[in-house]
Amino acid sequence: IRGGGAAPVLPARFVGGAAFYGTRRWWALAGAGQDSGNGWLLGLRLEEYLIAAAGAGEHRFHYQIELPEGIGKVRDAGDYLEFLQAPGDRPVLRFHYPVARDRAGQERKGKASLSAAQGVQDRSPSSLPVYLLRARTLEIAAWVDLSGLAPPVLIDPGWSSTGTMATTREAPGSAQ
Repeated sequence: IRGGGAAPVLPARFVGGAAFYGTRRWWALAGAGQDSGNGWLLGLRLEEYLIAAAGAGEHRFHYQIELPEGIGKVRDAGDYLEFLQAPGDRPVLRFHYPVARDRAGQERKGKASLSAAQGVQDRSPSSLPVYLLRARTLEIAAWVDLSGLAPPVLIDPGWSSTGTMATTREAPGSAQ
């Protein structure tokens, strides 16, 4: 994943489970997670945090994602985009729309759009919009309106895995 423009998303400084890029932008795991020891964060949800400049009217993000074979659709669930894997259109990854929070506790949800995708008719009961991907590289543009929010404003888009647990919760030798 590349984020924030053309520069690769590589940590400039890795401290206490967070990857920092200067003083106003960092990535951290939400919930249980771990540092792999080589600069990678491992976990089910990865949050990106940005502190907006005072007086900013809108903040925009751009991500360029190289998708593996089998990911052919993206579903818009309203608060996040779900990357669907064939066969069966099983969700495997989510991009959570940015949320801005100001010092007074006000909160505002952002929006997102896709490039290299075209809308297709979703025949599921939920009738959520589904986009067929036309290429292995997908670009996501996300933005949030900051007007009227009291600085400092923290902006938080995130990524989460929809994978299942790799190990059972039952103790060894117990009946299942």
